[in-house]
Amino acid sequence: MNWKFIYNMIPIRKMGWYYASLDPDLEKALHEHQIKEGSFLDVGTGPGTQAVRLAERGFKVTGTDISGTAVQKASELSKDVCFLQDDILHTSLEDQFDYVFDRGCFHVLREKDWPSYIENLTKIVKPDGKGWVFLKCMSAEQDPIGIGPIRIPESKGPRRFSREKIQEIFSAHFDILDIQETEYQGTREVHPKTLFITMISTSK
Repeated sequence: MNWKFIYNMIPIRKMGWYYASLDPDLEKALHEHQIKEGSFLDVGTGPGTQAVRLAERGFKVTGTDISGTAVQKASELSKDVCFLQDDILHTSLEDQFDYVFDRGCFHVLREKDWPSYIENLTKIVKPDGKGWVFLKCMSAEQDPIGIGPIRIPESKGPRRFSREKIQEIFSAHFDILDIQETEYQGTREVHPKTLFITMISTSK
């Protein structure tokens, strides 16, 4: 996927995944688990709104995206977030984070890239049950859709996942606390169906 092209051609506020407020499912999870401080990584930060909202709540936030254009535009939103261009499949991040939020990165990856994604995710989240991952991805209950106004083949994403598939992919590396059927808030008139997964790093 040519993310540079997408972020240059489509106004950010018209992108299907643009959401100005903090994702409601993440907000609910933070409240339920009494999470109020710590370091947060927003993987695939895109428009940067989620990273900014987390920073406004007092978290130390880093937002990364493979698109330099997205990072440049997101950096204009706040000086309280460290926005960096980075590829989660070949990450150069050296810090470990208390929390990682992925609101749409994983489900646009190719299946062959899932092992690299998980390997790097386990490196950048704190180990031994101290690191949390919040993942939002397209649900198997959702019909195939495109990205923004651009129609793309289903084989190139976003992929759709069942609860069982998420368990199969992540359970060897993370303790999955919860998988909820929810929706992807954004600019679409009808919000796509998604899964919201809460995981913690496996205790040794």
